Amino acid sequence: MDLKARHMNLSIISETISIPTFSISNSKSLHSLMLQHYLPIDHSSTKIVPNQFLDLKHLRMLSLSGSLMELPTNIGDLIHLRYLNLFDIGLEFELPPAIGNLLNLQTLRLFQCRVTRLPEEVGKLIHLRYLYADYGRLRWPKGIGRCTSLQTLKRIPCGSDDQYFQLRDFGNLNCLRDIFLTNLGTKEHLDEAREAQLQNKTALVDLSLFFRDDDTEGGQTHTDVLEALKPHPNLTSLLISYYRGPSISPSWMTSLVNLKKLHLRRSHYESLPNLGKLQSLEELVIGRSSSLKRLGPEFLGVEMVDSQLKMVPGTILFPKLKEIFFERAQSLREWDGVPGWTVNFPLKIMPRLQSLTLRDCSSLESLPDFLESTPLEYLSISGSQAMCESCKKETGRDWPKIRHVPNIYVTM
Repeated sequence: MDLKARHMNLSIISETISIPTFSISNSKSLHSLMLQHYLPIDHSSTKIVPNQFLDLKHLRMLSLSGSLMELPTNIGDLIHLRYLNLFDIGLEFELPPAIGNLLNLQTLRLFQCRVTRLPEEVGKLIHLRYLYADYGRLRWPKGIGRCTSLQTLKRIPCGSDDQYFQLRDFGNLNCLRDIFLTNLGTKEHLDEAREAQLQNKTALVDLSLFFRDDDTEGGQTHTDVLEALKPHPNLTSLLISYYRGPSISPSWMTSLVNLKKLHLRRSHYESLPNLGKLQSLEELVIGRSSSLKRLGPEFLGVEMVDSQLKMVPGTILFPKLKEIFFERAQSLREWDGVPGWTVNFPLKIMPRLQSLTLRDCSSLESLPDFLESTPLEYLSISGSQAMCESCKKETGRDWPKIRHVPNIYVTM
């Protein structure tokens, strides 16, 4: 068969695993190949090693998926390969050192694959831009620190073993746009976090920080590590999870003038910083914050001196915020606004707010007064008996604050 296709997608559905015998081994036109097999692994003990397909010297993209699939032994010969995707390959395996021969590789994705080792030769991939692996036991080689074209690093576990990739190895990766760190928060990470030099990474726009979820570390250690992980002000999205410090207010938080999304999840802080001064913030998500008890004027960014308001008339707090989502903040009892606030108050608060969701905030008793002046279009409250009573149409205490909202959903 004379094959002139540029793209091929092959799905193997036979239990006998008879691989088609297309004459494609010398094809110069085939640029992408997707090969998949999804029979249950107990149907056959035969593994698929698709070497007969991989004399394709001009192949640019290769995707292999299925529990019976194995990585080709001659993967290092595909020197023009730019994209390699391995998905749901069943058995544990190692990427061979020959992966370092793929000097044109730009994307390496290892999804639901039990990859136990990346070789040090990964550091030769000078054009690699995107690297992702989601297997928790995988140890990342220090050679990744030499991949200076990298724009995205996903699921990097922050260990303390000098033989493997550490926080300090981020130092030269200044093209990174997306960083996803896990297992943060030991004392060893403090000096490493400073050496990572996130504040110098002007391309960085998306940062996810997952701390260690245990009781052996936390408290001041988490606070100090978070402070040391100061990102550049160009950051637009920040996620912090499993943080165990008493407060979540690093000195650099309000300097993130371009931040649009802030997600704080599964953490134990007791207070929030003055987020109202984040001029670009559009989305705020607070999830499973078990120790948060109160939101007051400091959350809005209001300055109080001797119980007196100290703000320049015409100040706008949360000027671009469109969405607030609180979930399972079960200790949150009070959400106060600004003392003495009225509709004609010389201070604007959340003038673009469109959506407010309060889910399973069972202790919350009332809503802040300033909601009355927001252009809120969607309000959803669930899991709070007190709020169900307070938001009843016409009779509820909070009804005057929300009666202008066209879409209100209040349920237990």
